[in-house]
Formats: sequence, C-alpha cells, structure tokens
Amino acid sequence: MIGSMLTPIPKETLVESVIGKFYHLHIETEGVSDEINVARVLTEQLYKKFHADVVWIEINNGVIDIQLQGSPFVWVLLLEFLPVILLGLSVVFILSSVWGIVTAIPNWAWAMLAVGGGLIFLGPMIGKSVSSVYRKSLETKEYRSYVRSRGE
Repeated sequence: MIGSMLTPIPKETLVESVIGKFYHLHIETEGVSDEINVARVLTEQLYKKFHADVVWIEINNGVIDIQLQGSPFVWVLLLEFLPVILLGLSVVFILSSVWGIVTAIPNWAWAMLAVGGGLIFLGPMIGKSVSSVYRKSLETKEYRSYVRSRGE
C-alpha cells in the first residue's frame, strides 16, 4: 500500500513475507457460489498452513480480495497453495450440489426408475415366455374342443 493506492510487489522480492507487513491478494475466479464457506476455509487453511493472519476478506462478483499480515511465509508456496484449495472447494461444492439434487428426488420416482430399468432388461424375456405359453395353449386340443363346444 502506497498512500491510498495498492501497487504490485515486484516478483523478484516475493521470497518471504515480512512480519508485521500487510499484503493484499487479488484473486479473479469464474465465480464463487458459497462466499461464506470459501472465506471461512481460506482463512482457516491460510493460518493452518502458513500462519498467515487474514485481516479481512471480501468476495464479490468472482473476485476474492484478501488482506494478509506477514508471519513470515514463503510466497511461492502460498501462491501455489491458493489454486489447489480453490479447486478443492469447487469440487466439494459441486458434489454437495449434486447430492442436494439427488436427495430432493422423491422415493416413488426412484422406485419407478428401478421398475422401468428392470422392465427394460427383463421385459423381453417375460414377453417371450408368456407368448410361448399362450401359443402352446392355442395349439392344444383342449382349447380347440372348448371353442367348438361353445360354437365359436
């Protein structure tokens, strides 16, 4: 921070943070669906892995702004860690969304899906066995004699 403006730190100086200094990370993403959980997990993991104190975090329109206080931590490791944790969070959020959709489907729909799947695989066999029994009964003399006695 120079006055009231943020200026990028030259990459050559990004070796290790200085204790007591504040750093601002500006991360642009495709979008964040659950801002509160992302902020919580980022704060916890940055402290757990790097002892980086998160002073504040703001997530707005796919942009994550984090202000850290140096403790010290190695910048290369921290910058490698951020995409990994954000990718892990996105996988967790996608899986929880899919789980929410699957659990919202009523039980009768699952039962109908199972019956339909069973009929797809077992239906042709059942149809062949029933039609062969019916065909055999038509060909027997008992049925023909019954038909003749009724006058049909």
